[in-house]
Amino acid sequence: MTRNLNFFLWLCFLVIFTFCNNQDKQANEIAKKYLDHLNKYEFEEAKKLGTTATVEMLEQIESLMSLSNIDGERMSDEEIEIKSCEIEKDTAYCKFEVEGQVQDLKLVYLKNKWWVHAGEGIPVIE
Repeated sequence: MTRNLNFFLWLCFLVIFTFCNNQDKQANEIAKKYLDHLNKYEFEEAKKLGTTATVEMLEQIESLMSLSNIDGERMSDEEIEIKSCEIEKDTAYCKFEVEGQVQDLKLVYLKNKWWVHAGEGIPVIE
């Protein structure tokens, strides 16, 4: 009986560890894709990875860029590096570095997927 209980507890630990590790990897991948699209001014692709608040923010940036006639291939020539993603329940707080500066990016887990959430309030996906 004790042997079965130990096996069951070990199995539970393994499942939880695998799930948490997978969640961290998925959040990291979405953050990297989003930042790469943003860096290349690929706003339509970046919007696909964001909540409604993120999409609205990207649309404002697009408008400002078109009014200012800002054009270019990339925002930065340096590679964007994800330093870490810490997960607390359904929110991931990722840190990334570009041009020597560490910045933050928030993701939320909705509808079985990680979404970039650049805004306050309750995240919504449309």
